[in-house]
Amino acid sequence: MKITQFKGNKAAFRAKTKKGGRNNFGRITVRHQGGGHKQTFRKINWSRKEDTGIVTNFEYDPNRTAYLAKIFDNTTINKNNFYYILAPKGLKIFDKIKTFLKQSKNIYLAPGDFTILANFEIGDLIACCCTVTGGGIGGLILSI
Repeated sequence: MKITQFKGNKAAFRAKTKKGGRNNFGRITVRHQGGGHKQTFRKINWSRKEDTGIVTNFEYDPNRTAYLAKIFDNTTINKNNFYYILAPKGLKIFDKIKTFLKQSKNIYLAPGDFTILANFEIGDLIACCCTVTGGGIGGLILSI
């Protein structure tokens, strides 16, 4: 995986709030904290619903230990067609990623694909596991 030198997607940047060692009353409760440079982090699309996309580049997020993959989504109509995901091992630029939200058998899960837990078979590798409530889906899983 090679980190590319493109500018990031400004719409996916969020400001990281600082506490400066103060509690809800504004009193210093932890000494020697505060100051420093203003930090931003990239917003990750954790719930990919019916999305397919193409990996455009990989970026480094200084606030995480994982690399991020920038995905171009041509199915959305709005002008912000890019979003970030955690980059699993084996993902390459120009790879297509898919979302499988229906239960089916004998599907090929490539690195970065997103599916429900029922679609995994014995021996499949899992990169990231999270549960999402609502919609009658028990758990959504990322495959390696």
